Amino acid sequence: MSAVINSLKQLQKQLLQYRETLSDETFDLLENVIENCEEKNNHQPPDQVQDVAKQAQAATQQEGYCEILEKSLNEIYIFDIETYCFTHVNYGARLNLGYTLDELQKMTPLDIKPEITKEFFMEMVTSLLKEEVEILKFSTIHRRKDGSDYPVDVNFQTANCDGKKVFAAIILDMTEQRKAEAELVRAHEELQKVSLIQKVAIERNGRTLRELKFAHNELKEAYEEAKKATRSKSEFLANMSHEIRTPMTAILGFTDFLRTEGDLSIAPKHRIESIDTIERNGQYLLELINDILDLSKIESGQFETERIECSPYAIAKDVVSLLKFRAKEKGIIFNVRIDGLIPEAILSDPTRLRQILVNLAGNAIKFTETGSIDIVIRLLSWPGKEAKIQFDVVDTGIGLKEHQIEKIFQSFSQADTSVTRKYGGTGLGLSISKRLTEILGGDISVSSVIGDGSTFSFTVTTGRIKNVKMIGSDSKEISSEKFKNNEMNEETDHPLQGCRVLIAEDGPDNQRLFGFILEKAGIEVTIAEDGKFAVELANSGLLEGRPFDVILMDMQMPVMDGYTATGNLRSAGYTGSIIALTAHAMAEDKKKCLDAGCDAFLTKPVDRKLLIETITNYVTQNKIASAQVSY
Repeated sequence: MSAVINSLKQLQKQLLQYRETLSDETFDLLENVIENCEEKNNHQPPDQVQDVAKQAQAATQQEGYCEILEKSLNEIYIFDIETYCFTHVNYGARLNLGYTLDELQKMTPLDIKPEITKEFFMEMVTSLLKEEVEILKFSTIHRRKDGSDYPVDVNFQTANCDGKKVFAAIILDMTEQRKAEAELVRAHEELQKVSLIQKVAIERNGRTLRELKFAHNELKEAYEEAKKATRSKSEFLANMSHEIRTPMTAILGFTDFLRTEGDLSIAPKHRIESIDTIERNGQYLLELINDILDLSKIESGQFETERIECSPYAIAKDVVSLLKFRAKEKGIIFNVRIDGLIPEAILSDPTRLRQILVNLAGNAIKFTETGSIDIVIRLLSWPGKEAKIQFDVVDTGIGLKEHQIEKIFQSFSQADTSVTRKYGGTGLGLSISKRLTEILGGDISVSSVIGDGSTFSFTVTTGRIKNVKMIGSDSKEISSEKFKNNEMNEETDHPLQGCRVLIAEDGPDNQRLFGFILEKAGIEVTIAEDGKFAVELANSGLLEGRPFDVILMDMQMPVMDGYTATGNLRSAGYTGSIIALTAHAMAEDKKKCLDAGCDAFLTKPVDRKLLIETITNYVTQNKIASAQVSY
């Protein structure tokens, strides 16, 4: 009997769990049954008590199932077999039709099936009543209370409800499926139309599948040829860059050495002029190869820019400082002016801004014989749009004609051939400047009057300047040093005394040049003429306990190139600093050097200050790291 009592207690717990889903009458009935069972369990046989418990549990479960069907979003209808009046319609059906249960209990299926008559319905259900079939399945239309129709699929059968035979129908709303089917049919029809149009087009033009395939192959071959030509162009430019930069490294380096060594004040005038001539022409060749490489990078989509804080006013002042001697030689006044207020700092690429201004200001000096050149800076702003900085380079030079302006920004184009003969130049500077301004989010334009001069204007975006300090023409001088890393005096400030640097370089002239520069900075220099010897010297230094602080690695050398040498050192666990020193200046060359294991990348000709600064940075980092490890 204890098992029965436990079953009743368990059933009572389940009854409480289902409380919210049961009607009050059902709950009270089941509760009374359980209480009566508990009172009579000592007077009734165990099997009768268990039967009562099972019946109560079944009633509870049935009420739960009814609750689930009631809340189903599928439409469920129960209606009288004689009057056809609905006795119950679940929530899903009421929601879709828009009627209340009270309204539906006064209606029949004929009220929501506008195309079906009573006679037709009676004939349709005859087979169910005669039990010739168990279920009827068909599609029809239901009409909502608001008069709108929707398609449904019907599953129709008879059922017993409280001992009485009734009709039961489960309805599926097919609206979305019909829409999908219609869309599929429409898409199929459109496809057929397209296929027909294609067929007519092929027949009209007399093209066969073989001709189309032939045309496709021709296009593919042309594309491959274009890619091959692009690769050849890139390889040619890279090789040309290497072949020009390698000797230029020695030419410009030793020219700088001649200028800085000794007292030029007592040197013969023709010697100084000769040094100036060598340097000027060397710089011209270097600018030429840089322009060609820049144009190639832009056209191939490999041009890289940065977006850092910089001062537009300070950059303009730097350009004036750089070119003022050329202007002074011609007696030209060269100034920077601020029109209104401009932000002290913007987010842009200072190197490219300087490059554009040098191009425009350099041209202004070239084509101006008397008068002045002004760089004017102003802020352009519009509500809801990003602000821009505009630079105007205004000169009093020879000016341009209308037809000259139309082609002035084309590659390898100048005003006319007489200009090229008289003033020189490749015609690349303005084309590159236009591409650069577009990359920096702006544009470039020119206005000119023959004999009165020209104004070249370009804009770049500023980035966010909401909380940036604004400056005007009365502001104190702003130095570009504020926006640069602190530069060091290579003569006194560098911590390189006694440092050991290995130079891996096969060119005797460049060996001598780099040796002079580094030894002057107090560095102990060792030379390796190829990559294999450089690896041997680097490993020997480690074994002897005198490792090199930095290795300058030329990447093109006989026996073993710099890429292989660097890879071998890194594979052997070498952790010292390796700086790539190469005449290859393309973006992919830098990536190749860094992928090989180099820490930094410098292109020839290398600026002496930049070389010393780079070496100093890595020597300093290594000393800090060693001190931290020791600590």
